[in-house]
Amino acid sequence: METHRIGNLHTWGRQIDLLLEQEEADLVMFAEDDYFYRPDALAEMVEFARSRSDVDFITPYDHPDSYYTSSVYERHRVIASGKRHWREASSTCLTFMTSREVLRATEPLMRSYSHGNMDYSLWLALTQKTELMSLKVHAADTVRLKIWAKTWLWGWRNILFTRRYRLWSPMPTLSTHMESTGLAPLVPWMDEFLEAES
Repeated sequence: METHRIGNLHTWGRQIDLLLEQEEADLVMFAEDDYFYRPDALAEMVEFARSRSDVDFITPYDHPDSYYTSSVYERHRVIASGKRHWREASSTCLTFMTSREVLRATEPLMRSYSHGNMDYSLWLALTQKTELMSLKVHAADTVRLKIWAKTWLWGWRNILFTRRYRLWSPMPTLSTHMESTGLAPLVPWMDEFLEAES
């Protein structure tokens, strides 16, 4: 499908349209183009999604934020399932799996990204991690203050009037963002990249 250079924000909205319109699959995947996946990543995500009723969203990316920024304030629920542990996360990027049913229920907030919301604040509104939504957590840093403001600006209806959605992240990771400062921890990535090339 030709998109005529509509850009990231409009492409996001078009992805939502396509995934809600299709009727072939009950699970849908948003995949950014700057990720590296480990073998069987998608199969493991599907297996985990089908194995538990408390899975709303799955990211293949064990985001470094879970070890640094948010770890000071957040308690992480961790469970063992399949070949790895899964951590209940507060946020991720825009590469994730969900069901069409959950996507339809969260569609208005998901579409807010196309209108100026940030991925981090979108996820905080969905996961309702209240310890990470407090002004006290964000006040010392202007970027985090912006995240706090956008979480409430775009997500107040979700925070106050809908249920909390659960986002799960694998440990060790099933993928990584390819930005050098955002590589998922606990994996020797250069070895993985070289093995994938051979």
